[in-house]
Amino acid sequence: PKRTYSNAHAYHINSIALNSDGESFMSCDDLRLNVWNLNNNSSCFNIVDVKPANMEALSKVITSADFHPTHCHTFLYSSSRGCVRLGDM
Repeated sequence: PKRTYSNAHAYHINSIALNSDGESFMSCDDLRLNVWNLNNNSSCFNIVDVKPANMEALSKVITSADFHPTHCHTFLYSSSRGCVRLGDM
């Protein structure tokens, strides 16, 4: 069945990645990375937020994100500054 997961991003979505656990996925826009449960389309968890308090101080944006192919708790994301960060939930 078709599902809509909405109202979590204020900017264009750059990446969507399915988790190896088969129960969740991540979505990322320029400033935030969210994790969703496939069975709950009304809420998500924000795990990365690079939005500065003052948008004039914005120096980087998130360009891509993905989960590790076998370790469901590990993810990485890249930024416009050429940095790749590894995260562990």
